[in-house]
Amino acid sequence: MSTYQQTVYDFIDAINQHDVYRIYSLMAEDFKFIDAYGGEETGKDHMKKSWIGYFKWFPDYKIEIVDIFTNENMYAILGFASGTYQNTESHWRLPAAWKAIVCDREIKLWQVYCDSKIPFEIIEKNK
Repeated sequence: MSTYQQTVYDFIDAINQHDVYRIYSLMAEDFKFIDAYGGEETGKDHMKKSWIGYFKWFPDYKIEIVDIFTNENMYAILGFASGTYQNTESHWRLPAAWKAIVCDREIKLWQVYCDSKIPFEIIEKNK
């Protein structure tokens, strides 16, 4: 397994463990996150707060990998994302994909492709 691929697996494992400090250590300083709607957030310090908030919403959030494809330092990850909103009965599991770009053993880009309508409807319903 290449160092780049190991970095991707380590990042996903840190997400699945909700280990914000490990996630933070794996993000590049100029880390860019692109959500399912094309919204962008940049900078690892800003994203640290976003990860903490997301794990509060979905304390059991998990990424399941089905397939992973690579082209040098770019990865396409296919699988499922799942979570339960703030320990309610409102669980979801959806097909999802992610694009990752790795530079110098750090994640430079993390882009999500998923129909996140269901999780956001659950949030609205439970407010």
